[in-house]
Amino acid sequence: MQSAAAVARACPLRVPTADRRAPASRPTPAPNVHRRPRRSCSSIPLRASAEVSASSVTFEEESPETDAMPSRAPGDDRPSPQGYYRWPALHGDVLVFVCEDDLWRCDVTGGVATRITDAPGPVLAPLVSRDGTRVAFTVQQDACQEIYVVSTRGGPVTQVTHAGAERTRAACWSADGTRLFFASTAGQSFVDTEELWRVDAAGGEPVRCGFGPVHDACVRPGGDSPGGDSPGGAPIVVAVNSQDTAAAHWKGYRGGCGGSLWLDPRGDGTRFVRLDVRLEGAATDGGDGRGGVNVGSVAWAVADRITLVGDDGGGRSNLYSFDAADAVARALAALDGESPSSDGESPVVPVVATRHTARSDHCVRHASPDAKAAPNADSVRVAYVSGGRLFTSVLGDGPPPNTGWGPVAGTEVRVEWSGSRAGCERRAVDAEDYVDGWSIHPEGLTMLANVRGRIFSMGLWDGPALEYAPVSEHETLTLNPNPNPIPPEHAPPGAAQLRELFTTHGAKPRCRLGRYLWDGRRVAMVTDASGEDDIEIHSEDGDFRKRRLHVPPAVLGRPDEMVPSPESSLIAVVNHRARLLVVDAETGKVRTADFSDETGGGGDPPGVPF
Repeated sequence: MQSAAAVARACPLRVPTADRRAPASRPTPAPNVHRRPRRSCSSIPLRASAEVSASSVTFEEESPETDAMPSRAPGDDRPSPQGYYRWPALHGDVLVFVCEDDLWRCDVTGGVATRITDAPGPVLAPLVSRDGTRVAFTVQQDACQEIYVVSTRGGPVTQVTHAGAERTRAACWSADGTRLFFASTAGQSFVDTEELWRVDAAGGEPVRCGFGPVHDACVRPGGDSPGGDSPGGAPIVVAVNSQDTAAAHWKGYRGGCGGSLWLDPRGDGTRFVRLDVRLEGAATDGGDGRGGVNVGSVAWAVADRITLVGDDGGGRSNLYSFDAADAVARALAALDGESPSSDGESPVVPVVATRHTARSDHCVRHASPDAKAAPNADSVRVAYVSGGRLFTSVLGDGPPPNTGWGPVAGTEVRVEWSGSRAGCERRAVDAEDYVDGWSIHPEGLTMLANVRGRIFSMGLWDGPALEYAPVSEHETLTLNPNPNPIPPEHAPPGAAQLRELFTTHGAKPRCRLGRYLWDGRRVAMVTDASGEDDIEIHSEDGDFRKRRLHVPPAVLGRPDEMVPSPESSLIAVVNHRARLLVVDAETGKVRTADFSDETGGGGDPPGVPF
């Protein structure tokens, strides 16, 4: 089989329909009454010259009442954004942020930005101390991440850790500012497992806190620090899998490995209670007890409030917070009333997080509350990033009628920044990275390509390219009034959530394993548009209606390879259970031709006798 690079170099054109008609002996398709509009070749994402631009995005200020974002008024002379900003850290009137792989600072109201580091590698995740004199940050260098400390006014940097770990991030400062707590993969057997450590801010030997897997942590302001020399410290919240909810590989995730929060209400690090976080307005699935939500950027803003960034599964992250005092009180009650024979299972305390932002243009990322806020404050200012722009919102004292911890408006920080703008430069996309597979027409006239979860056909010399869209639910009911849908109890795990993403949140189904059938006039492909994998048959030219075969998922499983017969409408399928199935593209009937009980026993079926 040729490499994907050969597909990327192929001319994304197709020959005219008249030049590739089948011989007269073959059956004539139905009249072309459902021909889909053709796309020009330039729309196909196979082209190596495809580019994306971060600077072409329109940034707008959010509104708590509506998802619509007002645009700039004519004549607005605000400073023009020139950098792509990330990782804000706020202390009073000082805002520290990352731009062009270095730390910068400016006033929280905006103005001229000043660079405070010249790091040996890309800078990530700054964290300002409670007294505002120092900022800890991560530097990526030589495939390792280490933590450094520098004054918020700039100057020489001090390397604090020498762990040589693939991932190391500062979590929180101690109350007196003498120690730094960080999560790291140091000493772990797997690079995706992290633990919480503490180290003196001036450097020294780090000490493991012994809390188990921890991605992030925060301690209640105004108390002792976690993992201290004596028990009875301040309550602490640790987060597991609390990655950036707006990251491309994590956005819209609703599975069981999403971010989860654990609370130690006594502060001694011996017993944790799981916080069942429910996002305000998010639908619950009742399956795993988490409601399909994902959380990140967890911070204990003030004594009675914890802020976080949440994604309800729709792919749009926003700023939330919940009552920390109530969570601590109920966690203590749960531990005090715990039965001695509880088999070591941690109690679960449900909490409802209030939504503060309503962004529909870009996700809220890297939320950071004001480190200078008094522990008993009734309100707190939070800095965050959206679409590469800096924003701040004051939580706790919104104008009427949104008083208290309700919806708030975000204020853009108008930074006057000048630099090389490397983060905003246009960059080329490597086409080979997005080609998942391809198939050649039986007569060598055209080809199918699977790109970014979509199936396209294109000629080798000229003509437009054609995309094969999966059968929609409306088309399924129109073309097949009695499609015999799969009962929910027989559907595989996760099918209901996948179907909800398609119908409620506008997510697009994925297509794969596109193959020409024997006559060269039909295309078979696997899609998950119904919530589970199924096989669809499409016209190569769009000359007749597409249809779904409705193969039971318990029989079809997850197809790993699919090879059509060169002489009939049969399709050989090898699934993840190492079973060789033969599917009739005309009737949808399936029979098992062979199977293997060995791990990885099933393979490509090119030699199957049809």
